[in-house]
Amino acid sequence: MAIPQAAHVRQEAEQQKIPVRPQKSILQFVRRGTAVPHIELFKDLKMKLPITRIVVGPHREKENRRRAGR
Repeated sequence: MAIPQAAHVRQEAEQQKIPVRPQKSILQFVRRGTAVPHIELFKDLKMKLPITRIVVGPHREKENRRRAGR
């Protein structure tokens, strides 16, 4: 899952015995002095996907993220 669930949503699902996937760990790397959070969506996938790009946004720190992507 790429969108983190709120803790209360996960807790409610667990109480109702609704299966939930484990949350992805949020990792970070530093690019030009700005911490860039990311998750490894397809780390354990055995085949290659036809993905050419992923667009994420908008962000409060739009300008910082734009500069970090250069």
